[in-house]
Order: sequence, then C-alpha cells, then structure tokens
Amino acid sequence: MKFLSIHLFLVLSAIPGFAQTDQYWPRTFMIDDYEINIYSPTPERFTNQELDARAAFRLVTKTNGYFFGALWFHCNVITKIEKNEVVFNDIEVINADFPDATSEEKARLKALVQAQAATWEFNHDLKAFYNRVSEIQINNTAGEELMNNPPRIFYSDKPASLVFIDGEPILEGVDGSELYQMVVNTPHFIVLSKSNNRYYLNSSNYWYETSDLSAEWRPIETPPQQIIRLAQNTTKQGQDTNSLNGAGEHPRLFVSAEPAALIVTNGVPELKLIVDNLFVVTNSVNNLLFDSYSDTYYVLLSGRWYAGKVLKGTTWKFIEPNALPEVFQKIPLNSEFASLKLSIAGTPEAQAAALNNAIPQTAVVDRKKATMQVSYDGEPFFEPIPGTALSYAVNTYSCIIKQNDTYFALDEAVWFTAINPSGPWDVADFCPEEINRIPPSCPVFNSKFVQIYGADESSVLVGYTPGYGGAFLYKGVVFFGTGYRYKSWVGKKYIARPMTYGQPETNEKKDPNISYYAFSGPGYGGWGYGPFGFNSGWSAAMYQQRYYQGQSVTVDHNIPTAKSIDLENIYKNRQSGILTSETVRRNDPLKPVPVAVLADDAPQLYVDKNGFLYQYDSQGRWQIRTDGRWVPAKKPMD
Repeated sequence: MKFLSIHLFLVLSAIPGFAQTDQYWPRTFMIDDYEINIYSPTPERFTNQELDARAAFRLVTKTNGYFFGALWFHCNVITKIEKNEVVFNDIEVINADFPDATSEEKARLKALVQAQAATWEFNHDLKAFYNRVSEIQINNTAGEELMNNPPRIFYSDKPASLVFIDGEPILEGVDGSELYQMVVNTPHFIVLSKSNNRYYLNSSNYWYETSDLSAEWRPIETPPQQIIRLAQNTTKQGQDTNSLNGAGEHPRLFVSAEPAALIVTNGVPELKLIVDNLFVVTNSVNNLLFDSYSDTYYVLLSGRWYAGKVLKGTTWKFIEPNALPEVFQKIPLNSEFASLKLSIAGTPEAQAAALNNAIPQTAVVDRKKATMQVSYDGEPFFEPIPGTALSYAVNTYSCIIKQNDTYFALDEAVWFTAINPSGPWDVADFCPEEINRIPPSCPVFNSKFVQIYGADESSVLVGYTPGYGGAFLYKGVVFFGTGYRYKSWVGKKYIARPMTYGQPETNEKKDPNISYYAFSGPGYGGWGYGPFGFNSGWSAAMYQQRYYQGQSVTVDHNIPTAKSIDLENIYKNRQSGILTSETVRRNDPLKPVPVAVLADDAPQLYVDKNGFLYQYDSQGRWQIRTDGRWVPAKKPMD
C-alpha cells in the first residue's frame, strides 16, 4: 500500500555552516563511472508536500579528477515519525551547473544527473529541524485573517470570577419540572427558582443570587437545599460534588454576554524585574508584564499580546508579534518566565513551537470499521460558507459540509461522505479542495487542517495539524482560537460554538496562593476551546474538545456520559476503525535539540541562490569557487 506524501509544513535552515550533520550529509550515489557527493540542500519554496531546493555537489571521475557543481531539484516530502526522519523522494532535477566543465561536458553531465535523480532518496533527522528552521509555511493564507481585536478585558485587584452567558439567557425546565429552570447557554450552573423568581449561580464553589440577570449578584452562603441537590446532580463528571460551598470571601463577579478575559491582581500590582526595563506583575497569575521604558502593561491572551497604559478602564491594543519591544527578546531562557518566549516572534522557542504546530498527527483508518453518527436539531439546515460554493450544517454538533449533492462530515479528525445529510456515512478518500478556502470567520474553519493523504481498497491515510484544535500560526507565533465570535444555534436544543477567550489563562510558575477564578463551575455542553494540549510543555492550557472532536453533549441536565479525551492524539479517542496511529513525538521548544557535530574534516559545500559555490572547512574558513580554484571569501548570507 503506497500512500501519498504526508504534509510536513516546514522549511530547513539555509544558514551556511550549520546545514550539515555527520549522519546524513554528504550523500553519495553512483552515476555510471562517476561518484556524486550531494551536500545538504537549501529549500527555496515549499507548498503542501512539494519542495523546491538547491544543493551543491561534487562529481568524482576516475580519469578527470572531479567537478564541483550545483543542482536545483523538485521533490515530495514525507515524514517518518517513528524513525524521527524526514524523507525527500520523487526527485526531479530542474537544472544542474558545472562551473569548471566545458560546454560539451556540462551538457553530458547534466543529462546524466537528471536521468539518475529519480532513483535518489534523501532523508534527514527530524529532531534536528528544531534548531534549523528559518521559515514555516503551513499553507494557511487565511492565517493573516485571524481576528485579533481586543476582547472585553475586565480587571480586578481582588479575587474575581468571570461569568459568560452566550447572549440572552435560554431557560429550560429541569427533568420536566416547572418549578426550576436552568440557563443552558452558559458554562456555569445558573438556575431560576419559580417559587421566589430568583436566580442562583454557583461559580468556583461560591453561591450568588439575583432577581435580575443583568443586575448585581448578591453573595450568599448557601441556597435552598433543593438547589444544592440540583447542582450536585448536574455537576460535570469528575468534579467533587461535596465541595459546592466555597470558603472565605466571595469573589467578585464579572458577567459578560460576549467572550471576555479577566485580569486579577492581589491588591496593587507588584513588580519584579525580569531583564533591563521589563518587569512581571508577581501578584497576578495572569501573564502580565510591565515595560517601564514605555510605561505600558502587556498581557498575553490566547497567544496574543495586548497593551494598555493602566489596568483598570484602559483601552487595550493588539500588538503584532513582531512589534513587541526588543527587550522581550532578552527574557533569559533560565528564567521562570521563559515560556513567554514561545509567544515572542523570532525567538528559537517560538520557531520550535511553530514547527510543532505544523507537524501532522496521522492514522490509518479502516474503511469498514470506522463509523459515525449525526443528529440534528430538527431537519438539517445549511448556511453558505463565504467565499466558497460550500455550505455547512448549523443545527448539529457535528461538522457537516455540503458540496452540490454530496455531504462531507468530519468526526474525530476522520473525513466521511454520504449522499444524504443524515448518512449512512462512509470513510472518505477525498474531500473538496474548496475546504482549504474556508475563512476563519466560519465555525468549521478548523476542518481545513484535516487532510486525506492517500487510500487503497481497505484503508485511508489521514492526518491533522493542531489547527484542527484551534492552534493557528500567525506571523511566526502560535495563536489559540480564531478571535471570531460564532453564532450559536438556538432551536429545541442549544448548540454552543468555539470561543477564543474566556478560559483561565494563568502562569503556574507564579504564586499558587493568589486567588483567581474563571469558568470553574458546573455547566454543560461543548464549550469552546483554549490552547490545544499537544505538548503540555508549551501549551498554556488544554482545549475543551467536545465541539471539535465530536464529543457532543446534549443539554439534558444529566451527568454527561463522557469518556476521557486524548488531546495528544485525537485518533486514540475512536473506539474502532483506527488500524494504526502512533502519537507524534514532539520536542519541547524550551529544550533545544543539538545538531550533530561534523564527523570529519572534509570541506562542506554550499550553493547560494545565484548559483555560486562555496566551500566551508572544519576550521570555519569560507572559500568561493572562481575560475577553477577556491579563493578566500566571506560567509554567504542566503
């Protein structure tokens, strides 16, 4: 079974002198009576799995000595995760040049090289890429279209909790009772008691009540016992049902009808110097910095930096990743705040995180055993996807896309297809090209990050990159969430959409005794996402994956029969249908992987973009090939 090449969205470093490793380069092939030594290639363009690159080489003959040359080639890129290797195959030499050869020799040698190249295969150490990345291309032009406007940002200098109600409250009876109604379009436990027309809310194990949702909530020690029993019955699986009463002072509540963020300090902000004029606010669990040079605060929310002159009542401004003050680059790697470098464009840590975000998780799917089910709230209802001829179903938890009279469904990173919107569904061996044009303003934007790489009669090779979970590359930095607010579905059921903001965003390195509360009460259903948990070493938090992974939870006020969710490999969540799926091993961007040391003293060859040949020896001396000889030269810059 031969599958199509796995998409690896990366480009190798083009920095001369750091492009060789003893294990892989130079590569030696025989062409008739010639021996060709090919040195580490320099990529020039990468689109999907197709790579254009150039490489220097040396052609050794038995009679005429040797020729130095340069070649430009096109190839496919395959990742072999289990071997920690990347492979270049299906190599096609576009051009070859031999500066020292005669015109007749050039034509003959070029023909020889082009004829033999199809049999070559280059492989390289995958881990070494983490130190050698110069450019990432993830085939995501819509990444520039992410919504980065500041969310509504609340500030409190005392313990506080953020309460989100998705628009006007939607009330539903509880188990057929007319005495109690629950607000279903919120992740919090909010219930209306018809006996006294009062709302009760439990947030972070503290209780509040009000007669008007838009008014202030009054802290109370305990609600009526029936309300407590109701809260215990609807607590999410795994939560302690005996700890619904908080101790100490009630946190202040901030209620928002739109996705928002909360910054909390324990009193007046206290500053600690990190480096030069950059300080961290130590009495806050937020990632909150202060630049004394510009007298400005910076807060990190969902991978994005926002700046404001004061914390309370300020107008926050989005800062482009490459527009942060230069002092941010100086945060020491041994600092307890080194993880912030992952969100600072141009740092090796941000580049490594971007590379992590580009490597796919793959699986081989059994065509016969992989199944899915779709349920709609009423008859299927579709809305057009802007900029495409596609439409998507809005009244279901599932991702269902329609193209003409064919339907495509995405379930736990596996594509299915059917001729009816309710199925039966078969594993798809292709999906519409137009899916790649879905804009981030559409709730099914994440579907473009799930690919079908190949198929045979019995199985299909599929894979996804972290964009499926909401982690997107924006100007060299991983952002979490698209920034758009999506319209939820309200019918007989309430179906929530993913959110970018609203999850607690904390730094565990700070004082764990600082009080911070957000979105921690009992609630329901697929509530949005936060940073995707592929690598807990650099993710800020875990996404709640119910919406994107098909883990639908109907708002029926019963304990959801949810299974544990594997966030590193979504395919492990399927009960059947996956033949093989090895979890991708990802480097920790805060622990660089050293590139192998050169094993011998042989000169290393490099060709620049103009075709000039350079030689680099073990003493670090550069030479350029001119008129059939090597002369001293400066280090090439491309």
